[in-house]
Amino acid sequence: MTEDSVRRRLAEARAEAREIAKALYLLTGQRPSVTRADSGGLKVSVRVVGSYDEALTVALIRVLERGDRYGHRKAERWEYVWTEIRVQALDSGDEGAA
Repeated sequence: MTEDSVRRRLAEARAEAREIAKALYLLTGQRPSVTRADSGGLKVSVRVVGSYDEALTVALIRVLERGDRYGHRKAERWEYVWTEIRVQALDSGDEGAA
């Protein structure tokens, strides 16, 4: 990727992260965080408080699926869900890598 295309992709990823964070806030009532992921992409995460009914859980997963990969993490005191947005496109030899 050229430097300009990386900048453009980063701007797109930031915009997508903002939209995902907004949707997660509306669903959970918790303020999401947007951080740089270990992969160099952007990671949107939010703390999960309490339990959710099936409809809310499905809606939450649909929002998380908007990223390139997503998951759940249980810390000592809290549980979090997260989604990661890739910034750089995969090289043809990297397909399937996460």
